[in-house]
Amino acid sequence: MNAQLATRYQLVVPPTATRIRLDFVGAAGVGLDAEGVLIVRKGQEPWCAQARAHQVLGGVDQCIAVRFALEPEGGVELIVGSHNRRHPVFIELIDADRRLGPATKDHGRSTSLSTAC
Repeated sequence: MNAQLATRYQLVVPPTATRIRLDFVGAAGVGLDAEGVLIVRKGQEPWCAQARAHQVLGGVDQCIAVRFALEPEGGVELIVGSHNRRHPVFIELIDADRRLGPATKDHGRSTSLSTAC
């Protein structure tokens, strides 16, 4: 399996969820790069992640837009795009293989919605 596509976390969230707060206990900092990849700095190796979301409607996977956003106090939220409010949303946090430069530290900013599933 390609390390770029390795799922690190799988979340199942209620259909009414539009914002999910993520806490990274022990992290020295979090940021977003220019492409919206989340960078969590903890120890020597930072963890980089992308998010993908989908719902299963009528037995068919439907992609849902999802993005990371930085909160003013330094936290991270997942913002879930338009979806069917009667079915749960499945979100995967995927390891992203990145050559790291400085992470964006503009708290309160977010990146454009990603529709890749």
